[in-house]
Amino acid sequence: MNQEEKEVSINIIDVCAYVLHRWKMIVIFGIVCMALIGGFMSYRDYRSIKSKFEENTYSSMMLNLTENQKNNALQYYSRYKTYKERIADNQKYLDDSLLMNLNPNDVSVYTVEYLVKTGYQEIMNSITSAAIDLDDYEKIAAILGDSAKAGYVNEIIELEGSVQQDAYDIDTDKVGDVVNGNISYSYTGLLTLTIKANDRETCEKIAEVAQRAG
Repeated sequence: MNQEEKEVSINIIDVCAYVLHRWKMIVIFGIVCMALIGGFMSYRDYRSIKSKFEENTYSSMMLNLTENQKNNALQYYSRYKTYKERIADNQKYLDDSLLMNLNPNDVSVYTVEYLVKTGYQEIMNSITSAAIDLDDYEKIAAILGDSAKAGYVNEIIELEGSVQQDAYDIDTDKVGDVVNGNISYSYTGLLTLTIKANDRETCEKIAEVAQRAG
């Protein structure tokens, strides 16, 4: 029986060229392998962590703790719950707040000023506290969209102002009779309405609601 032996020579340069021409497949294969290995290790770690917090493990851990350690653990857990609730409240505010949801790169500030002449010194306090009520806030929230809540409208709309005494009249027929005459004071000031929104058109619509309310 004759057996022929063939000698095959391999060119290293050709092998490298072959590998380079198929680099995409090699990269994809490597990514798939890493994903499979990473997924397996993550699952193994998850199972390990989960087993640590099984009920029987928790009970055995508590049995080995002193009273002082138990109290410390309960205090830390209570603090954790408190901070968790605060974080949830802050997140809710960030989600619902009209001011926080304004685009900081595109904020329109709309200002309207009203000249007020009155004989009542506290007129500004009355206007700023009662001019815009809950119904008006709901109308403004409707302008801003379905997700807007009326309780946060006061963050983007502001009424403020003050008056100063500028004159007084003496109601008497007698010249120089100040004691028996009636003195009426006159006050003048500016009432300022400031609105913040993401565009001028929205500001103007809100201003219309505020003006009708006043």
